[in-house]
Amino acid sequence: MALPELVQNEKGRVITISWYKDHTQPPESETITGATITGKIETGPGPEFSSRLISGALVVSATNQHTWTLHYDDTYVDGDFLAQFRAVFSGGKELFTIPTPLKVIRSVEWP
Repeated sequence: MALPELVQNEKGRVITISWYKDHTQPPESETITGATITGKIETGPGPEFSSRLISGALVVSATNQHTWTLHYDDTYVDGDFLAQFRAVFSGGKELFTIPTPLKVIRSVEWP
């Protein structure tokens, strides 16, 4: 899974994320139908470490895909981060994406 570069303070953009089983060649789809999706954004290790939940809407949109509609809280800080998503199913099964680099590029000031 790769994420596009985002712009600081960006909101409303919809990103589609596909789920695949780890280490299968060719990649095999992971079914997430019926799951509740959550996500986290965190800084890398070190003294400035921070972690926050993704605020934008996360909605299953296909058998192996979900969408992320960006919210201001997801992009208000520029920098390099890791993003990870979790799918939780009734019955307790949980799936996780591999933590993926997320870059938020600094924006100029707007009134």
